[in-house]
Amino acid sequence: MDDLKNWLNIDTYSSIRADKYNGKYSIQLGKRGNNDTYATWVCPQKWQNGEKTLLKKNGEPVFIPLSIPLGDDKIKAQKVLEGLIFQLKNL
Repeated sequence: MDDLKNWLNIDTYSSIRADKYNGKYSIQLGKRGNNDTYATWVCPQKWQNGEKTLLKKNGEPVFIPLSIPLGDDKIKAQKVLEGLIFQLKNL
């Protein structure tokens, strides 16, 4: 279970949070349940020669948390978010 206070609720089913993993900052997507919020995991795909295949490691599909990278420096990550807020205000 994740700590609910770290997630920002978007609507009944979705949440987001700031995350830091391996020195990289990102926005992570979560799904809300009855009593908790869970990270959304995805299996990356690649296109090659017009065909879609799942990313695999040792023959098994690889799953990673769905996230939007913001950079490997906290100041840069904040500037990216400030830029996004500026764009949102001008929509």
